[in-house]
Amino acid sequence: EKVTNVDPSAVTLDDGRQELYFASNRPDGVGGMDIYRATQSSIDEVAGFGTPVRLGAAINTAGNEITPVFDPARSELVFASDGHPGHGGYDLFRARWTDGHYIAADNAGLPLNSAADDFGLSRPGAAGVAHFVSNRAALPSKATTTDDDIFQVSLGMTAPTLRGGVYAQPTAAPMPGVTVQLVDREDRAAAVTTF
Repeated sequence: EKVTNVDPSAVTLDDGRQELYFASNRPDGVGGMDIYRATQSSIDEVAGFGTPVRLGAAINTAGNEITPVFDPARSELVFASDGHPGHGGYDLFRARWTDGHYIAADNAGLPLNSAADDFGLSRPGAAGVAHFVSNRAALPSKATTTDDDIFQVSLGMTAPTLRGGVYAQPTAAPMPGVTVQLVDREDRAAAVTTF
């Protein structure tokens, strides 16, 4: 059977060695694509990596786990899975590295995840901005879930905020006291804001 290795992501450990995370359908897996980790044997730049180790049951399922990225600042592995309970398709999950192992993976939740495929979350940059891939519908220009798009997200905020104003046409005069209702099309949740 053909073995596929995809989605490599490297991180530098405190001692300077590299650690490589990737997804593979190796014969020792638990089903579909699983996530593995291989660690550089020494800090020498020509040093090879040790034998890849499949991550445990907190990460890998009988389904597929892909696009692993370890964030050393949070001691957290972010990956996508269609085997853990989610909102549909691939969802993004987070698992903390604690006491030498990963604890249970938590679904990253809405609105990061959707009923479509959501995967490939990057490590956040200095401003907390990260990117991910999704084939979710994005109305009004994209009514179906057929193509993958890149989305940007700010991580670390307690809740998204909205600022804006309502203006009359054609004069562009501000209209104070107007109530606006925003509805999430996926879970029908509504937020009401008065400008």
